[in-house]
Amino acid sequence: MSTIKTVLKHLNKEELCTQKVDLSLVDDVVKENRRIVGIYDEAVRDCKEAADLLLRASSLYSKNSTEILSAIKKAKELGANDIEKKLLQAKSIADKYGAEAKSRAKKIFSL
Repeated sequence: MSTIKTVLKHLNKEELCTQKVDLSLVDDVVKENRRIVGIYDEAVRDCKEAADLLLRASSLYSKNSTEILSAIKKAKELGANDIEKKLLQAKSIADKYGAEAKSRAKKIFSL
């Protein structure tokens, strides 16, 4: 006698239905778990992409800050003191946001 027939012989229909429901619930839980893992993986990819963009922005702010220093030097040479103040403000903003972008990227990468 096969194993299945032996099991069926000893279990009544009610027990078999209960086991079938239990197995169905396990299957549902496994499917839901896979769905959640997929969402998590997508979030991780999005975070990495965001961190990469933040590092790129940080690099661009750094380049911008260097260009502003060059513009300040030229403004001084030309005696344009009024524009020098505005350029210093722009440099301060570029430095601030560049540091913030780099810091946020590091936080994301540390997750």
